Amino acid sequence: MIPVKTLIIDANGFGWRAIVSDTVFRGVLRLSERRIPSQLMRCSFVNRILQDRYRNLGYIADWRSAFRDDPRLNVTVCNICNLVEFYGTLREIREYDLIIILHSATGDSIDILNFAAHALRRRRAPIMLFLGNEYSLLQEKVHFIQEASVDFICSQLPHAAAAWLYTHCTAARILLAPHALNSAVYTPQFAARRSVDIGFRGALYHNIIGDMERTLLIDYVRQGRGYAARFSRDIGTDTMPQDGWLYFLRSCKGIVGAESGSYYLQRTGSAVECARKLLQGTPSASFDHVYQTCFACARDFVNGKAVSSRHFEPIGTQTCQVLIEGFYNGILHANEHYIAVKRDLSNVDEALQAFDDVGHRQRIAVNAFDHVMSAHTYRHRVVDLLQRVGIAS
Repeated sequence: MIPVKTLIIDANGFGWRAIVSDTVFRGVLRLSERRIPSQLMRCSFVNRILQDRYRNLGYIADWRSAFRDDPRLNVTVCNICNLVEFYGTLREIREYDLIIILHSATGDSIDILNFAAHALRRRRAPIMLFLGNEYSLLQEKVHFIQEASVDFICSQLPHAAAAWLYTHCTAARILLAPHALNSAVYTPQFAARRSVDIGFRGALYHNIIGDMERTLLIDYVRQGRGYAARFSRDIGTDTMPQDGWLYFLRSCKGIVGAESGSYYLQRTGSAVECARKLLQGTPSASFDHVYQTCFACARDFVNGKAVSSRHFEPIGTQTCQVLIEGFYNGILHANEHYIAVKRDLSNVDEALQAFDDVGHRQRIAVNAFDHVMSAHTYRHRVVDLLQRVGIAS
């Protein structure tokens, strides 16, 4: 079988600084990490201009690697922040048999893609568009879908939410593409001593998504309230590159968290954008103020909560999760794959007590691991998606 000539459209960050840096240094000067001596890469300036700006969002590299590793595909990757590379690729767009646009190119900004929409229409291949941050910049993203005549929308959302959100994109077919496990990286290490009972690493959602459930749970554990006082805790709000995150997971017996996204998913994204602008002007605004101003009167919304890559990575290391109860795309089930805390935290001490039972905690972790390894790795996702776009095994 001849591999399908595939273009992956990626992005190394967003905004004019990333575009200027990558266009000048990677495009015009043709510099890259591979062509720079390792001693020079230790220089902070060189490292900053050539760094992977999404290195703390491991799922982007995981999806990219999963497609590159599939033997049915012959993959070329294009970084749209490097305008020399991107416009050169657009001139050759008809040479490709499949085009995949990753979350990195759509999550934080859609501007470059919207400028290139008409050029992309000259293709002869289908486009699979992965959408990041589906609660943000929705009107701009839908505009691109329509202008570029995107064939397949690969959504992280549960089916009902995705179907509702993209109802006006009648020419595109929705493919469910929740995150998964990179099983080559996130593996158990039973010999490692897990010195932390319960931990957390990640940015807090604060007031921007219309709920505080996850933040309140994290604060409860961090402050050692109630049953949490019995545990050794390591709670931080920084994000980590892959190697640091893997080490942290292997050092923890458990992790706390919740579904990602917003309960207030709108086609306009008006409630979240209202909260974003309010907090830009008044960073100290309370949750109640933001909620009453932006979310309490919201109309035409659905629950946009979803499973994220940060749920699969602890599963890969067999680190038990204590999570706010939710749907998790129908993949993870309460008290089978994670220990569930009610949304109002009314059973938080009961859940932490269940976590303190070593046998129960280990059964939950193993159940989740076996379940995910059977059907929810990135290899499984790619096989399924390619079959649905007509590329047979």
